[in-house]
Amino acid sequence: MTSAELRSLGVNVTLAEKYAAPLTAAMVRHNISTPLRQAHFMAQVLHESGMLRYTQELADGSAYEGRKDLGNTETSDGKKFKGRGFIQITGRKTYVAYGESCAIDLLGAPEKVAEPQLAADSAGWFWTVFKKDSTGKNLNAMADDDQFLRITYFVNGGFNGLADRFKHLRDCFEVFGVDSPDERLQKVIANALLNIGTPERKGMNAALFRALPTVEAVNELGKAVRHG
Repeated sequence: MTSAELRSLGVNVTLAEKYAAPLTAAMVRHNISTPLRQAHFMAQVLHESGMLRYTQELADGSAYEGRKDLGNTETSDGKKFKGRGFIQITGRKTYVAYGESCAIDLLGAPEKVAEPQLAADSAGWFWTVFKKDSTGKNLNAMADDDQFLRITYFVNGGFNGLADRFKHLRDCFEVFGVDSPDERLQKVIANALLNIGTPERKGMNAALFRALPTVEAVNELGKAVRHG
């Protein structure tokens, strides 16, 4: 993608020029290869990174100390392996897995994930390799089906910032030249409503089941399609 495309999405000039090439490389490497995939990917990246302003979480990571589910078994692992990258990877176990995928020893230098190339590439790895549903479907495959709500769940662990993510998706549909963007956005809304109305919400635990946005909230997103 180009710096001009990033600027048209609202990214400031300096950051657009800094990150256009790394994001392009990440999308090529991880087969984020169609306008639809790129639009869904960038919509989530723009929200998660605060319009590419942040490549690591603002907190110091101490909240992750002792989190065995993240592989944080040694003293200071929480701070050392705090969230980094445009879609933050977190925890010793995840840093090891990502490091192996790109042949870089991140145990000794985890801060590298906050640098431009790896901040973008780790997001692509998260998108296509790390996050999958119980059937093995990755976020590329979910994007192919316009499953915005499920993608948000897998990226965020919930549905925080849903309206902002949707706004970015609408903008990305236009910038990346997705065919019939308004019809696509209506499909996104329809898929979200179907998800909410389905008794079996695959891959969601009870807490997240209760956290799903209401039908009214999703319909509010639809107003953005109709009114711009």
